Amino acid sequence: KTLSDASRFVVVVCSLVDKGFMKRGKNKGRTIQVHHENGTVMYEGGLKNDLRHGAGKEYLADGSLEYDGNHKENARHGVGKWYSQGMLEYDGEWQNGRCHGRGRQYRLSGTLQYDGEWRMGFKEGIGKEFYVEGEVWYDGRWLKNERHGDGKTYSAEGT
Repeated sequence: KTLSDASRFVVVVCSLVDKGFMKRGKNKGRTIQVHHENGTVMYEGGLKNDLRHGAGKEYLADGSLEYDGNHKENARHGVGKWYSQGMLEYDGEWQNGRCHGRGRQYRLSGTLQYDGEWRMGFKEGIGKEFYVEGEVWYDGRWLKNERHGDGKTYSAEGT
């Protein structure tokens, strides 16, 4: 799986709580809430021209936090944190709904797995991969989630 899939957002509006204001029939407001059919909050945050924009949080139907960060024109954009199964999975920069820029990926156990550059949802550029225990496993270049080009691999003992 790639983290580029994390940007999917399906809106099923059963109730909308508008804490902002309307202008020419479009919400220009500061904060809104969109709810799942079961009543739990799906999205809470900024809205501009009826699209998610600015700081906001996305939630799953069970109420667990999925994303906390910035949006632009309905996509994750800027800096944000993505959660999976209640655990932080990615913390970093986003562009057009995909991990893009500098970011850190975490295992479900909470340990750091990768720290480096991302491009369109893939590990790409300079980055470090870590053993579960926290030591550096690989330090070098990446291309489409694969180690590529210059880099060093280390044993679990750090040599």
